Amino acid sequence: MSQILQSSHQDYIHDIAFDHYGRRIATCSGDRTVKIWDCDENSEWTSSNEGSIPDAHKTGVTSISWAHPEFGQLLATSGSDGFAAIWEERAEGSSAGGFNVNHANVPSAGSSSSAGGDSNTGTATNNNTNTNTASRWMERARLTDSRKSLSCAKFAPRHLRLQLATGSADGFVRIYEAVDVMNLNFWSLKSHPINVDSNSNNSSENASDLGVTCLDWCGGRFEPPTLVVGDSSGNVNVYRYFDKSE
Repeated sequence: MSQILQSSHQDYIHDIAFDHYGRRIATCSGDRTVKIWDCDENSEWTSSNEGSIPDAHKTGVTSISWAHPEFGQLLATSGSDGFAAIWEERAEGSSAGGFNVNHANVPSAGSSSSAGGDSNTGTATNNNTNTNTASRWMERARLTDSRKSLSCAKFAPRHLRLQLATGSADGFVRIYEAVDVMNLNFWSLKSHPINVDSNSNNSSENASDLGVTCLDWCGGRFEPPTLVVGDSSGNVNVYRYFDKSE
């Protein structure tokens, strides 16, 4: 059995991801939007609001990632505008953490990244409950350290806490961690960015312009924190973190 979802995206769909339970789908597109789909009791995929997160980025949205539900309903997006954004779904009428600013006034993140709360919102209906509770996706943080477009953003597995890795056309992988999981407005840039271009033997100008093209975390609980990174030179780079104090 197959179901074709009429997404109403106006451009290419750049990325698509299931949530942890496989009951929700998020899509992102070159039209700057993110759309959320829920699987109902009849196993049909529906989206009650065509614009779940309108204008998620200033330009095309290049990737999307769900955090583990232990941390709430969180999405990370990356964009060709050079920043990653953290989004939280909150029920209508619930506390928004005391922030209420316009999208254009969200502060840039910097190395200790912060953002101004529910600046940009999209309304949707969460069909995973019997009450069809209306909810909003609110921008919690904006990570702006990259000098070029971001190609990918990926949340770490749960046992590595609430961390996010981003890959950029500037050839760097950056890893962020929420300072406080109860306050998602503040994210710290961990250690030094990983310079993937330094491992490349390809000096092609076109390759350099693309930098990091994809990445993923190792989900093994008994492995050290590990990232695998693909770059525009065709290399597969594996990075493992070892605590020197051990």
